[in-house]
Amino acid sequence: MSSIISAVAFVPRGFPAEFPRQFELDETEYERINALSQMRLDDARADLEAEEEEQQKATGESVNDASNGEDSAVADAVEPLKSSEEIDDELKEYNLDTYDDDELENEDDAVDDASNPLFSHIQGLAYHDGGNNDPYVTLEAQQEEEMLEREEMQIYPTDNMLLAARTEDNLSHVDVYVYESEADNLYVHHDFMLPSFPLCLEWIDYRVGTSENTPGNFCAVGTFDPEIEIWDLDVVDAVYPAAVLGAPSSSSSKASSKRKTKKIQPDRHVDAVLALAANRNAHNLLVSGSADTTIKLWDLAQCSCVRSFDSHHTDKVSSLAWHPQTAPALLSGGYDHRAVLSDLRSTDAPASFTIDSDVENVAWALHRPDAFYIGADSGTVYCCDARNLAKPLWTLQAHDGPVSCMSVSPNVPGLLATGSTDKMVKLWNVGTDAPSLVVSRDLDVGRVFSCAFAPDEAVGFTLAASGSKGVARVWDASTNAGVRRAFDSRLGQTPIVKEKIVQLEEAANDDDEDDEDDDEDEEEEEEEDENVE
Repeated sequence: MSSIISAVAFVPRGFPAEFPRQFELDETEYERINALSQMRLDDARADLEAEEEEQQKATGESVNDASNGEDSAVADAVEPLKSSEEIDDELKEYNLDTYDDDELENEDDAVDDASNPLFSHIQGLAYHDGGNNDPYVTLEAQQEEEMLEREEMQIYPTDNMLLAARTEDNLSHVDVYVYESEADNLYVHHDFMLPSFPLCLEWIDYRVGTSENTPGNFCAVGTFDPEIEIWDLDVVDAVYPAAVLGAPSSSSSKASSKRKTKKIQPDRHVDAVLALAANRNAHNLLVSGSADTTIKLWDLAQCSCVRSFDSHHTDKVSSLAWHPQTAPALLSGGYDHRAVLSDLRSTDAPASFTIDSDVENVAWALHRPDAFYIGADSGTVYCCDARNLAKPLWTLQAHDGPVSCMSVSPNVPGLLATGSTDKMVKLWNVGTDAPSLVVSRDLDVGRVFSCAFAPDEAVGFTLAASGSKGVARVWDASTNAGVRRAFDSRLGQTPIVKEKIVQLEEAANDDDEDDEDDDEDEEEEEEEDENVE
């Protein structure tokens, strides 16, 4: 069974509802879902029309001829109706003519038995003291079952939500985990299905679609589709997202019969969404980067695109990061080998820093606001000063493969995590001008695709990682001896304990199978590389 987790993201404590509500289909929700379904149906029809036109050009066969051929095939497959004589013969064979008569006779016998003797069914009026022994009273059992279900759904203030974008056997969904740090427990709370392979996740603290200032608990998902889905994490068993950003209108879908012509649009993406970033200072703003080379700025109150940046990059936009303090400042990276610093209020050309390979990740140094990091396809990590882009502050060869993920701890100054397709997760001390490796671990997630530090101070050293094995693991790095030595001033005099790495219970049973699948994937990749060479 092939499985992969392509992205993970933490949800801070205090934002999830204590008791997430069940999805309810009322009239308003029905109308909203109907509108979403109609748009997707129009898109599917447009794709089908485009494919039929291509087939028509390739074969020279008209659409009407093809439909006539299908109609004749269906007509041949339908059996002719049976005559009335054949139907009568079948009724006689199985005594179906007198079937109702037998039931009526049995009912008459039952009535006679019931009337003699008198009160033959008086036991149905038996009284049970307290109702405990009454077989017809099941309210208490139902209440107990409901209480158990309610307890299972409860999320405590000390719990962390962990989002994991999983694809298994061509089916994609987001697992919403609950991580109990005190009990070293990780379990799936609920999940929701996705229409396409997920590429990125971003937690949103804004109540999407409203102008309310009350915080929300939502998740934005970028996939191979150009639309961005936003899901309410406090709703269980939801069928459709709470909102869809960049969905084409029905008129535009019908007007464009060939969706494969990816012409840049001002109000939506036309290719896969590779990066998402929510603004923590202006909570209603979300930015997205796409394979169509554009960056879109979205207003979550209106669920609409307010501005499109079409010239910041000349190739795929792979990573985005808002400045932690300055709301309009955005850092972006792309496959054009550039990291771009832009003020979204300005119309001037943004500043940029160029490297010798694709930019896989960008991140701000949270405890040093003028500095930022670049993770490159070459395995190199760059640290740059935003005020002087002439040369980097330092560089280090972090991995043998591409730096597929990078995370800066928001609670531990100088702690940086990187992951790579070389299967290693590394922690770095970047608090000085000379960065140093703290620890390198194979967390047994396969090729590492995503990693993220927990946002809460109580679990400041906790890192989640995922990869090609289709498993998410949560590592309490404070239990590692190397981390304790490097950040002893932050940890203080805490007792030494065994190193903690938490995962789902069933994930451990699948490790052997995942190892075999991972080896097969590597062999296939090596063969493909040889063919390319």
